[in-house]
Amino acid sequence: MNQITDVTTIIGQIGRDADCKQVGNTFNHAIKFPVAINQSWKDANGKEHEQTKWYTCVLWVSEKNTHLKSYFQKGSLIMIKGEALCNAWLNKDGELQSQLELRVNEWKVLRKAGQPKSVQSDSWALGDGC
Repeated sequence: MNQITDVTTIIGQIGRDADCKQVGNTFNHAIKFPVAINQSWKDANGKEHEQTKWYTCVLWVSEKNTHLKSYFQKGSLIMIKGEALCNAWLNKDGELQSQLELRVNEWKVLRKAGQPKSVQSDSWALGDGC
């Protein structure tokens, strides 16, 4: 039986270099990095609005694939496909907090950090989530 899951695709800019941490006493590692998605629109009165949404992206890898963290550098433009989650909790003041998370299944670096906007990186392969 095939399992159907929601797949979300985002294109945005990486906010800082990825971290990679071992999870417990396993061989599993989580590569985490934030991605900013900028949205702009005009309201009914023609006024322009802009908003930035941040996703915490998580790529689960085995110990032998921890080198993949080097793909995720601050300032790079990236396309990511994965399962989107919204984590919510109450802070110490009782206020609702939330965080968007994307569990990465596939990615493609569209432009490496430091490259001019007109230069596209076609040397980076689509990842398989390892």
